[in-house]
Amino acid sequence: MIRVVMPFAVPHGEALKALLMWCPQAELVNVTGDDYAYWDLFLRLWREGKPFIIVEHDIVIRPDTVSDLANCGASWCAYTYHEEIGEPVTGMGCTKFEPRGRALHTEDLFHDTIWQNVDTTVAGLLTELGWKVHEHGPWLRHLNPRVAAMQESRNPE
Repeated sequence: MIRVVMPFAVPHGEALKALLMWCPQAELVNVTGDDYAYWDLFLRLWREGKPFIIVEHDIVIRPDTVSDLANCGASWCAYTYHEEIGEPVTGMGCTKFEPRGRALHTEDLFHDTIWQNVDTTVAGLLTELGWKVHEHGPWLRHLNPRVAAMQESRNPE
């Protein structure tokens, strides 16, 4: 079974409920009180060398979300969601990584990254190494209040 982790400071109730309903084995990891804790968590998971899925605290998964990612043959895949008003992103909201046999070394990870920049740092490093994210859909709901109201009308389901 693939490891599923939700890093959180304050998990959104709806996101947490969906995660525990559809993936009861998910681990909740409190990253409160340290701006670098999310980055440190990512590094620990990566260095273990086993596939893992990150579901962020404000992303609402569906019944098949985790199994779709776990069964996907891509080493880096993610569900699409809205981050800001405008185009959707894949970010780290709901993402699978398979680090086995892939070249992301300690020297690539030399810098500390605060929680707001983990997604862009990871995407930049993997893209520089020739990785390409495999996008999954339909879009997941993002509970960020800036985008919540406009998501339903823009989702191409």
